[in-house]
Amino acid sequence: MFKLPTAFLELFGTELRRPNFDGGTRSRLGDELGDAYRQADELAAVAERDPFAVDPALVERGVRGHAITQNGLARHLRSLGIEPRSPRADEPNFDICWQIGDSTFVAEVKSLTLENEEKQLRLGLGQVLRYTHQLWPDPAAIPVLVVERCPSDSSWGQLCQQLGVILAWPDTFADRLARECRTAATSKS
Repeated sequence: MFKLPTAFLELFGTELRRPNFDGGTRSRLGDELGDAYRQADELAAVAERDPFAVDPALVERGVRGHAITQNGLARHLRSLGIEPRSPRADEPNFDICWQIGDSTFVAEVKSLTLENEEKQLRLGLGQVLRYTHQLWPDPAAIPVLVVERCPSDSSWGQLCQQLGVILAWPDTFADRLARECRTAATSKS
């Protein structure tokens, strides 16, 4: 129920903290971000759709790939003694975040196929930049774009590096992501 619209929750009298996404000078450093990590459903099924609009099997594959990648990242973080976090109702809808020392990392996870890779990477990059800006406009959060496999176009790595975004996928969790997190945490401190 963590991704339900506010209006829906208000129908049941659920009291919510209102988001503060005004792009002002809010800084949450020192505040704990997110709630305890919620396991993504790797076996989620997609409701029936018009088969001519979108192939439900492709949508289901994307949802499953996203969940497997997100949970894999959470397991990797826990193996390093880092507790992954999920967004609270009053925070942007990032996929996962974590802290190392005084540094906070905010990640967006994307599933990829050869057909949707460009679109997914553009969408994910925009989302993670927006989320980090909404949380810390100064900027103090470190954006992380996590994809389910290595992008076929190597220029995505160059672009992300230029923008200060860590680009990672499961094969890089143990080396690149760990190294980048250590480096980023050291340089931000």
